[in-house]
Amino acid sequence: MLQVPLGLIGLYIGVTLTLTEIWLAYMVHAYTEKAEVLLPKSSFVDANRKVYSQAGFIGKVMRNGFLTLVLAMPGLCVHRKWDRFILS
Repeated sequence: MLQVPLGLIGLYIGVTLTLTEIWLAYMVHAYTEKAEVLLPKSSFVDANRKVYSQAGFIGKVMRNGFLTLVLAMPGLCVHRKWDRFILS
């Protein structure tokens, strides 16, 4: 079996995680408001915007996470009356 130093494996994992975090930070910064504009009738998005708008970048990350939840599992949000928009 090939002997690979643990430091090299750790360096590979660390660089990969760092690049992923930079990419996610860019996506949150650039696209959160653009995605929220596409759901103008959503009470869920409006409530999250009001709650997390004063929290800076961390608030933007939270808003993006909740928006991802709504888009990933629309049935969960619609059945519990969290949102008023209809996904077609």
